[in-house]
Amino acid sequence: MRQATQLLLILTLFAGSVMGQTDVGNIYCDTAVEDGVDVVFGALAGLGLPATMVFVGRSGLSYMRCVGLIAA
Repeated sequence: MRQATQLLLILTLFAGSVMGQTDVGNIYCDTAVEDGVDVVFGALAGLGLPATMVFVGRSGLSYMRCVGLIAA
């Protein structure tokens, strides 16, 4: 009985979250909100990739130029 109750609770939780996602998706489909989210994420990705390349390049150069202690 306990396992059946736990299974029922888990199914209820997952079914509720799935239904919430479809409701929100239907509300914002083909609206200005969806277009705005696409623009913002596109801009973040467009600016994030070059910034990542700069920081990775700087750290690589720093690693290659570092002078470590040589144990004798």
